Amino acid sequence: MSQGYGSNPNDPNQPPPEGYPQGADQSGYQPPADTGYQQPPPAGGYQPPAGGGYQQSPPAGGPPPGYQQAGYYVPPNMNQMSNQAKVAAGELPNKWMKVLSKPSVATFDSELPNANWPATITGLLMEGAVVGLAAFIAILLIGGTYGGYAFSAGFGITAAIVGFVAAVIGVFIVFFIGAGLAYLFGKMVFGGQGGDFTQLAYIMSLYAVPLGMVSSILGLLLSFTRVFALGNIVSLVFYLIYAFFLYLAVQSAFKLKNDAAMGVVASVLGVPLLLSLLGLVGVHMFGGYF
Repeated sequence: MSQGYGSNPNDPNQPPPEGYPQGADQSGYQPPADTGYQQPPPAGGYQPPAGGGYQQSPPAGGPPPGYQQAGYYVPPNMNQMSNQAKVAAGELPNKWMKVLSKPSVATFDSELPNANWPATITGLLMEGAVVGLAAFIAILLIGGTYGGYAFSAGFGITAAIVGFVAAVIGVFIVFFIGAGLAYLFGKMVFGGQGGDFTQLAYIMSLYAVPLGMVSSILGLLLSFTRVFALGNIVSLVFYLIYAFFLYLAVQSAFKLKNDAAMGVVASVLGVPLLLSLLGLVGVHMFGGYF
């Protein structure tokens, strides 16, 4: 019995049925035409996209592309500040003599460009050493009254050391209170222009430091005499000298007129001056000012 085409599809001798295309694959699956089918990528992993879109990854431990480092705080160069302090220690005595011997607004104006904190702090440390040593000697050897405080003779080395440290700290406290008040009144109350706190503190230190040294030494010497009224008179004289130099300094730093500068001085020194006139405040230890 003969079988039609398709009864034995594995027989290659069987002719195809009518209408079947010639040359077609008779044994396997034929993918549909125009279906969007694309040949899979070759073996071997990911291929970078065309057109150069792929960017090489950054080295291990490095920042990603386009990263910008944040503006971190850079500490001051301590070696540079140390060198500035050494230079200041050698130059400050000449600057003190210049200011004290030629007191004028122009003299302070010439020093404004030189303002820096190492010089200011160095000067205060030098004053603190002198004032502290005077307090040390007064407590250890003299007893009695020094700087407005009563001591007993033979108070001991411990009390003398404490007095030295307290005097050094007091120099800084008194100075910065005075400079801060001068800046507050000169800049904000009386409308001063120009100078910043660094400049004001620097030019104030050029007279406050040497005046503080001299007045503390005189206070120590007068303590040997036990004539305390004389010490108060000397303190008042130095106080007025300090007021005069402050008057010049605020004119230079803030470009103030005479009346405004006098207002700053009166505001900064008014209450302590009144107390000095009443004999209630002795300012030997702290340099005879503020």
